[in-house]
Amino acid sequence: MLPIILLLMAPTPSDGQVPPRPTKLAVGCALVGDPDARVYELRREPEGDGGAWILMMRSRKAGAAPVVLPLPDAKPEVTPSQVTLSYETLNGGRHVEWSVTPSAASLEVHANFELEVNIEPDLDPRVELMNTDGVVSTLACEIAPPR
Repeated sequence: MLPIILLLMAPTPSDGQVPPRPTKLAVGCALVGDPDARVYELRREPEGDGGAWILMMRSRKAGAAPVVLPLPDAKPEVTPSQVTLSYETLNGGRHVEWSVTPSAASLEVHANFELEVNIEPDLDPRVELMNTDGVVSTLACEIAPPR
């Protein structure tokens, strides 16, 4: 009986926690000294899925399933030594400023579920866990090698 209970507790699309699809990592940053152990990743979906960009975050509060924030029409600049992204939706419900170079890094994320769920009904209600409450520069980052 236990496996059935576990199956019923698994995240489903109806609870907003859709398992992430395979994606290609561009950059990942961990917040140094963060009590929630947040790690942010900028990822790109396969070209067959449109090649869209997503922001993914893992943390203690998020639990086993990462929080995924789609970034429609995002156009990050990605090179082997630098990643920059400046992204904001027209309604202000999604805002990401991210810069990673060999000498410095900064990240600012603001996501408002109430504003964005009207545009994207399948949005994970946990997206507000991604909020950095301003610019964060105590980051340990790694730019993924090109594949």
